Amino acid sequence: MNGHRQMNRGSVFPMTLAASAIISLLALTGMYLVPITITPFEADMFISPDAKTLSVGEEFLITVEVSATVPVNVFTGMIWFNNQTIEVLSINYNTSVADLWTQEPWYKNGDGSIGFAGGTTKPGGFIGSDTLMTVTFRAIGVGEGDIMIENARILEHNGRGTDATIALLEPTFFTVASSNEGRTIIEKNTPPIDIVILEETPDTDLTNDGKTTLADLSVFMLHLSTGNRMSDFTGDGFINTADLSILLQSIRL
Repeated sequence: MNGHRQMNRGSVFPMTLAASAIISLLALTGMYLVPITITPFEADMFISPDAKTLSVGEEFLITVEVSATVPVNVFTGMIWFNNQTIEVLSINYNTSVADLWTQEPWYKNGDGSIGFAGGTTKPGGFIGSDTLMTVTFRAIGVGEGDIMIENARILEHNGRGTDATIALLEPTFFTVASSNEGRTIIEKNTPPIDIVILEETPDTDLTNDGKTTLADLSVFMLHLSTGNRMSDFTGDGFINTADLSILLQSIRL
């Protein structure tokens, strides 16, 4: 008699028992017949290119790209980079996407950061794909690193300043080797903003949530394009850069 178990006629086949057990387990854990839902992304913000190999002293350009399938009007975020291997030389934000910056793109090579917050005043907001800004870097040290966008927000052009759902942010990876020198300066070209001083501070909380934030800026963009008097903070019957100046002084990012 060998060591193999003999199956008696009429007994249940083990595979059938295993299948029944799996079905019972799925039903108990709530996994059985539950449909998988995928949330569609309404917007995206990413860096191009997604990889780069450099020599020390070499300059290179990255672009911050945005896309949206629904109308949007505000873009903000932080970019972090390895300041031991690369440094920022200049930022160009005179693109067709944002025509107004509440926080002009700035950089600190000391901690490897770039910050920005801007939007569009175009009627209907922005929809499609385009370049938000470009950054020129220079490789300064041998090593590897990445350039990563964090805390990215894109707000919908819907009069409520709600956040659009954003796709998963991916970093740009770079490798630096060998040596050289070079330097340029940052150039900024922004339109002047009228400054208005009032005896009483007007209510700039357009979303009625008790504070003035980027959501209120998003609502202001919509009011600017439609002429809604709710954003006439100066009371002169017009919505213009004077009203924008008052709003910007009240915003807490």
